[in-house]
Amino acid sequence: VNTNNISEKSKIKVYPNPSAGSFNIQLQDMVTELGVEIYDVSGRIVYSAEHQNVNEVAIDLIVAKGVYYIALQGLSEEQTVVKLLIKSK
Repeated sequence: VNTNNISEKSKIKVYPNPSAGSFNIQLQDMVTELGVEIYDVSGRIVYSAEHQNVNEVAIDLIVAKGVYYIALQGLSEEQTVVKLLIKSK
């Protein structure tokens, strides 16, 4: 997992962050296939989905408050990871 891919991260906006569970992932460009996986700090997958022909994805998570990691596949050769903070509702 490459968490230092600055050129790809600058093309990604996750908002609102921190979130109460509902948030958007906005991409600078349209992508034909986007894999989204969200992990908790222990590495457990709490969300997994494939999206086609998108430049924005809305997600509504029902999870405990804490730090999560959004792993995006399909933006480049490597996986791009963005940190997400879920706060209490």
